[in-house]
Amino acid sequence: MVLIRFLQLSRCNGYLIITYYFQYAKIQFCIILLKYIKLFERSKIPKLLKLDFFLAKASNVFIWKFIFVGLFFTPCLVFSQTFSGRGGALQDFDQEIHPDTFTIFVNSPNRLDGKQEGLRKVCMDVSHARSSDLKISLINPNGNTIWLTNRNGAESGRDYTQTCFSQNGFFGYIHQNENPFNGEFIPDGRFENLNETNSSLNGRWLLIIEDLRPGVKGFLGAWDLQFGKLDKVNTKRDVVWKIQNIADVKTVRKTVTCCLI
Repeated sequence: MVLIRFLQLSRCNGYLIITYYFQYAKIQFCIILLKYIKLFERSKIPKLLKLDFFLAKASNVFIWKFIFVGLFFTPCLVFSQTFSGRGGALQDFDQEIHPDTFTIFVNSPNRLDGKQEGLRKVCMDVSHARSSDLKISLINPNGNTIWLTNRNGAESGRDYTQTCFSQNGFFGYIHQNENPFNGEFIPDGRFENLNETNSSLNGRWLLIIEDLRPGVKGFLGAWDLQFGKLDKVNTKRDVVWKIQNIADVKTVRKTVTCCLI
C-alpha cells in the first residue's frame, strides 16, 4: 500500500516507478527467502535437498510475484521523448531588432494530438549578462506562438541556467522569480496554446530570441523539447494571480467560490 500511495503521489513518473519497482522487488524476494528458510528449518529433508528445493521454490514464487506487480503498474509507465536543438550566438540590438531563430524538427512515432500527448516541457541554457534585454518565444508547427519569457531579470539579472518551462511549472510564473532562473517555471504566455493543433505536433518548432536593448551579446547553449502524456492544467495558479493583482479580494473570493461549486 505504501508503494501504491507513493506512485499515486509521483503522478506515475516513469523513472521513479521503475526505480522503486525494483526496490520493491528486492524487498519481496527477501521476504520470500525468509519465509522458506523458516519452513525448511522445521522440515526433516536432507540439507542438500533442502537447499535445491528451497532456491527453486523461492525463485518461482518471486518470479510470478514480480511479473504480477509489473503488469499491474505497466499503465503508469508513460512515454517520454526528447528532441534537442543546436544553439548559437545571439545578435545584439543595433538600432533595430535582429531575431535569432533556432529549429527543432520533431518526428515522433507517437500520436502527438495535443490532447492526450503533446509538449510537456521546454528547457534551455542562455548566457547573457543582462537577461532583461531578451524576449524568447516558441512557435509550434501550426504557427501558434507564446512568450516563454519577456524581459525578465531586471538590471542585475543574468543568464537562464537549466531553465525549463511547462504549464504547471513548480516555481510558478517566470516573471515572479529571479535569475539565473534555475528550475521549472510557468512561461509568460499560455503554455497550453502550444498544444493546440488541427492534426499533429510533429514538424518544425522554432525558438525565437530577440535582444531589445544594445550593449550586451549572448549565446544560446543546449535547448530541447520534451513530449509525453499531458498533465491537467492547474487552474489554481490563475486564481492566485488574480488575488494578487486585484484589490477587491472579496469579489475574487465570491467568484472563485461560484466557479468551484
